[in-house]
Amino acid sequence: MIDNFQRQWDVVSAFFVELAVKKLSQPSTGFLVIRKNKKNLQWVNEKMKVKLAVQTLSKSVAEALDFLNKDLAIADFKDSEATAYFCRTVNNLFDVFNSRNRMSKKPYEKPLPPATAQYFNFLEEAKDYLKSLKLGDTRVILSRRKLGFLGFIISINSLYEYRVKETKELKYLLTYKLSQDHLKIFFSCIRSKGGYSNNPTSKQFQNILKKLLLHTEISGNEASNVVALDSTSILHCSSSSEIKISEDMTSSSNSIEQDEDFIQFKNFLRISPW
Repeated sequence: MIDNFQRQWDVVSAFFVELAVKKLSQPSTGFLVIRKNKKNLQWVNEKMKVKLAVQTLSKSVAEALDFLNKDLAIADFKDSEATAYFCRTVNNLFDVFNSRNRMSKKPYEKPLPPATAQYFNFLEEAKDYLKSLKLGDTRVILSRRKLGFLGFIISINSLYEYRVKETKELKYLLTYKLSQDHLKIFFSCIRSKGGYSNNPTSKQFQNILKKLLLHTEISGNEASNVVALDSTSILHCSSSSEIKISEDMTSSSNSIEQDEDFIQFKNFLRISPW
């Protein structure tokens, strides 16, 4: 771990604006230009879009910084190892908290099984690293900009150790299903049905919810702050009658080993079709 963490936003800014175009686009470097734009730097105007942070603090940016520092030996990127390390750590944390496919080939996008100590070791190291970051003489988790870092630390401590590692209630965990993206997409659909009013009354909300339930499956707008990354169903109302699960069906289903990433319940409730 890098002890003296002194990263500067100017380093990343210079990479995006100037050298990414002038230096890396030259055929002699043999290095491909990373597709970023001014939105990644002028993020204040679109601070609700998470993808800008994901693109900026990514593995590709870390590798490019190392390339400019070590291979090309550009003076502007001297001592940028700490910035590259920070980008890699945040990139891997994003991958861990957004796993969607149990067959993923990326090391940190795979689901978290209890037997995989590699992920838990990384999470422990990342937690200690985030706690040690400083802005000047103040630790980041004690500063006014602590929210995102505390969110990472709380997420690391909350679910994995108990649900997966200790009680072993889950065979593995696809973390994207725990994301708030689904709730944000739902709220986006509610707002889109309200026209000019983004603060509907209880009666308006009831009518909008009925319309979403009866006429369409919830899907977010591609221009919204959050975009769905998989086909997780948010609201679905079937016109078929409720299925009654008998004891014979329950016992037979329990005898078959099911490979699911969620807890099986004997009974479940359906949303009524109003």
